Amino acid sequence: MKRSVMSDEAIYGLMARTWIFTRDCHVPPAGGTRNDRIKVKLKIMDKDLIKIYKDEIDFLLQLKESIGRLNNRIHDKLALITIEKFKLKFSKLDFKYLNAGASGIDIQGYDKKHKKRFLVAEVKTNILSTSSLRGPQKKAIEKDLKRLAQIDSKFRFLVVLSDKTKEAIKKQLNTEKNYPEIDIINALNYK
Repeated sequence: MKRSVMSDEAIYGLMARTWIFTRDCHVPPAGGTRNDRIKVKLKIMDKDLIKIYKDEIDFLLQLKESIGRLNNRIHDKLALITIEKFKLKFSKLDFKYLNAGASGIDIQGYDKKHKKRFLVAEVKTNILSTSSLRGPQKKAIEKDLKRLAQIDSKFRFLVVLSDKTKEAIKKQLNTEKNYPEIDIINALNYK
């Protein structure tokens, strides 16, 4: 099924309608049960329950798709910021960026003739809700660090979005001991 891109207004409208329906269904009326409330709401809306749930799933799938595109855009912008900052520090290199979603190293820096690679960087856009990495995040980052450690390159970077993420990676993965050849940087304040 082909999905069309929703405008911000359409997404906000669907979110508001979903929230109102969900709120109304979860607050039982005085003297009634939650099911009574749902039945009343369904009669007002003149739709059956399956149709309502299907509509909400369609909305959530569109939202999930939008979030996936948003994550890729964040990755792209962080990589582009990093490249611009690398150009100032490594002015003798030409940089190549593979788009978000492509497996492998995200940024590579070559000599002007593109004969030798001097720099590699992996971009991570993880945002921590606490001060530590969760299991899947930790495994994915450790896999990236191992890949970076095995690549023949003079400069190796793991690029992140925040100091909080940078410190969590350094602490939990003991990078100074286990990956001393890799610099972990927050691209937003890297100089």
